[in-house]
Amino acid sequence: MQLNGSRPSGGSDPKSMRNSPHNTSEGSGAHKIVDDDQRSLVLQVALKCADLGHLASPRAVHKKWVCYLEEEFFRQGDREKANALSVSPLMDREKNGITKSQVGFFDIVALPLFQSFAQAFHDATPMLDAVKDNYQMWREEVGAGHR
Repeated sequence: MQLNGSRPSGGSDPKSMRNSPHNTSEGSGAHKIVDDDQRSLVLQVALKCADLGHLASPRAVHKKWVCYLEEEFFRQGDREKANALSVSPLMDREKNGITKSQVGFFDIVALPLFQSFAQAFHDATPMLDAVKDNYQMWREEVGAGHR
């Protein structure tokens, strides 16, 4: 990470995407020059994929992260209870937490996000495959009655 305001070489400046040979293909029509809104959206999606990067980790690592996140949610719920507040969804340790809602999370959030990213950036396909593998793990757990 550069803290002095300089940019590393290699075109990491999002504005350089405008003139990148990867964003235009003369005559083929396969790629178009992206505008600032499109560039911003791509960067937002990439950042969200990075934020949810544990979804693409090996199964054991991903499952550990989900357990850590669930405990963090439960602790927030505990604090809400201690302050006589209503407990936020998925944060009450007396009810089902996020480990019980992973299939739905993958269906609604994770798979569409990572599929869209991999569709736009084919080199991200291995990341999508890893996400699908973790999705399959959660589906198997639900099917095995660990619900």
